Amino acid sequence: PNAVLKNISFLGIDQDEGAIESARKHLASARGDITFHQDSILKFVLRKNKSTVLGNRDLIYMMGLIDYFSVNSAHRIIKGLWESVKPGGTFLFSNAHPKNPTRVWMEYVGQWVLNYKDEKDMFDIIKGLDDVKDVDYLMDDYQVYQYMVMQKK
Repeated sequence: PNAVLKNISFLGIDQDEGAIESARKHLASARGDITFHQDSILKFVLRKNKSTVLGNRDLIYMMGLIDYFSVNSAHRIIKGLWESVKPGGTFLFSNAHPKNPTRVWMEYVGQWVLNYKDEKDMFDIIKGLDDVKDVDYLMDDYQVYQYMVMQKK
């Protein structure tokens, strides 16, 4: 609750106003440059001059988004966000893995269906991005989520 964000500019983006309000409430006592922006990812990807919203960022951290999109659509989202990563910056994103041991429970009990991607799909998502210096593919210990960590030249 008493987080100090020194020399950090934090921008939180979500299309859900409730998620933004919850984050704003939880970060209310934090000191630092914290702003929020409500936007649709689909409108964002189609927009020209994306950096007018995001600026140039040292880190873009995206979780729980491309799980709902095809590989092709996920590529367009990542490509659009990659434009706002500064040279030397990092982009980290995740997607649920098809071998997720909770998948049956999620889909049949929770009616929560995701667009699972395997390791090849994750690399296809980033194929053709400009100025990629380094890529790490990681899997969590529970085989639920996989992560891509990309460094920009």
